[in-house]
Amino acid sequence: MSKKIRYREPDMPESLRKLLELDVEDPRFDDYYRKNRSSKTKRPQSTSNSKKKAIATKKSTHTKKKLGTSKSNDQRKNSHSSRLGDLSKSSKTNNSASNANLRKGRSFSNRNHGELDKRPKKSNKRAEIHNSNKYKLDKENVVKNNRNAIKNKSSNIKRNTYIGDRRKSSQSKPKSHVSISGILFYILNLLRMLIDFVINGGDKKLYINKENKKKLDKSYFRINTAILFVIVFVLLLLNIVTPSNKISEAENRTLAQAPKFSIDRLIHGKYGEDFSTYVSDQFVFRKNFIKTKANFDRFMGKKEINGVYICKDDYLMEGFKRSDDKTTDAKVKAINNFSNKNKSIKVSVLLAPNKVEVYNNLMPTNAPVDSQKEYLNYVKKGLDDKIKFVDALDPMLRAKNNEQLYFRTDHHWTVDGAYLAYKSYCKTLNIEPVGLNSFTKSLATDKFYGSLYYKNAAQIGKPDKLEMYLQQNDLVVLSKYYDTKKKIPSLYDAEKLDTKDPYQVFTGGNHTQIKIRTNVDTDRKLLIFKDSYANAMLPFLVNNYSEIMVVDLRYYTGKVQDLTSNGSFTDALILANANTFNTDSSILNLNY
Repeated sequence: MSKKIRYREPDMPESLRKLLELDVEDPRFDDYYRKNRSSKTKRPQSTSNSKKKAIATKKSTHTKKKLGTSKSNDQRKNSHSSRLGDLSKSSKTNNSASNANLRKGRSFSNRNHGELDKRPKKSNKRAEIHNSNKYKLDKENVVKNNRNAIKNKSSNIKRNTYIGDRRKSSQSKPKSHVSISGILFYILNLLRMLIDFVINGGDKKLYINKENKKKLDKSYFRINTAILFVIVFVLLLLNIVTPSNKISEAENRTLAQAPKFSIDRLIHGKYGEDFSTYVSDQFVFRKNFIKTKANFDRFMGKKEINGVYICKDDYLMEGFKRSDDKTTDAKVKAINNFSNKNKSIKVSVLLAPNKVEVYNNLMPTNAPVDSQKEYLNYVKKGLDDKIKFVDALDPMLRAKNNEQLYFRTDHHWTVDGAYLAYKSYCKTLNIEPVGLNSFTKSLATDKFYGSLYYKNAAQIGKPDKLEMYLQQNDLVVLSKYYDTKKKIPSLYDAEKLDTKDPYQVFTGGNHTQIKIRTNVDTDRKLLIFKDSYANAMLPFLVNNYSEIMVVDLRYYTGKVQDLTSNGSFTDALILANANTFNTDSSILNLNY
């Protein structure tokens, strides 16, 4: 009798257990592989039953961390345990169903359906192996497909990333070049930072705390305030101590003096206006301030500085702004009244044109300058018919390209310009002019900087040549200066060549009154009311008169009637440049 062997359920192969854990029919399988398809899948190795759960737990925990989930360790353990429990239940259910089918397959018709055949069959073992191989092939196919998909996707990502990075790098690299605007912006930014540091003391927040910053700021502003008060006090003290100047040689004008105080003038505001003008003219370091401003204007590209235009061919010129006709009519009327009061004297007027009219082609484009020619014609029309008007403009316009008629840096005419005006005067009065063969042209200095050079305050311009015509015949001249009480046998003062204004070599500059006697055999005597233009013309006029009285109405304080009361003068000449006649009102003193 054969020994009955009790049926014992065979142990589940390790490979089958692994396949059951990754059952494709389980919906968790899809989530598991969808989340872990980027990770590499390793073939499981056969391990003992005691290590299976630990390996599965470690692998599941590693996968969860790699996916970057936000679950805690306890949640991941509970999830893993529940999943293992579900899988074990599923495996038991599948095993029970498989065994039931096997038992049904082995039952015979003469046996009861409830009785089991407890003999193991080879066919059952082969079915299990077949199922195990089938699951193993399904798993390998799934893993292989997932690996291929992950590999293809990663290759596409790398290729797209490479192309995108290459495009991005090609677009993000601008062409390197240095621009002038960038350099200017950098320089201006540095200047702004420097100014900010000087004014505000820099950004102290970067290297100092708030308490020390407040202390330093307080000290900084206190020091600045103290320095400002000291500067104001020193300037005020210097203005009080420094003596006032009467004349500005650079500007060729009389400076304002301290006004007299009175209650009435203070109430009506006249004292305040006069005092403001006085402080402006007599302010200490005034020349330095004017020079600084002029240089700044020149740096900004201005062509007109302090009323002086920077012209072509290194010429400096003053502009001309015609005064209103009412003012001009008053001056013309004063001349007519003087002529009517002194009918025995032949009166003539010579208004010398300035170089702004003669050399107007050298002026900057669109400079706001009025026409001196029209102004001279207006004066000429207002004069009485018996008054001779000397036209010096036309001869100068004809000769300007052949000779230098005006200094480049000075507002005066040269000796050549003065000689042309002298010839025009003689022609108008029917007098024989002296020829240039009676003179020797001599160079006084070749470093002459004129009044416009100093008036623009920026000291722009090249030096001129200052020349003189020296008399060669036997003419004797004796000059008497009323303000200095000097008598000299000459019309020149060579010492003035070493001063700031070498033009003063003619008659030693401007004087209130000069009386000139000559040995010319004639009864003609001349009375001249003049400005500085006449100084260079006197060496020619002395050849036609036995006596010449020179009066500068800008400084003369006597009465004109006292000069003409004796009736010794045969001729009277009003000689001034057009600009001075237009702006100065001293000609009105002719009637006093």
